[in-house]
Amino acid sequence: GTEDFLLCLSRPSLEAAAREANVQPRARVRETRAALVDHFASTEAAFVLPAAVFAPNPKDIADLLKHGDPLDEEVEVATGDAGGDVQPDANGDADGPDEASDQVESAYGIAAE
Repeated sequence: GTEDFLLCLSRPSLEAAAREANVQPRARVRETRAALVDHFASTEAAFVLPAAVFAPNPKDIADLLKHGDPLDEEVEVATGDAGGDVQPDANGDADGPDEASDQVESAYGIAAE
């Protein structure tokens, strides 16, 4: 809950954060911000903006991990990389020539002209 961070919040966001922390919003935004900073400076609690709190559902994570494992194995078998070993070619490139980077470089060259 530093004042530098709180400067970034809009008035409605700051007032909502103050209400969430049981701090009465003041008439001026500057006073509300100072009250919020004082509140968190005097307590051991840390300020976390409610809009910044998010976490995926643990069940969704488990489902993704369960469904992702067989696909990864199928891709490795199909590409012949079941062991995860990619042998570099004579130039030392593991993936081969990077044509995409050549296209990007030429696009930048054209844009620069």
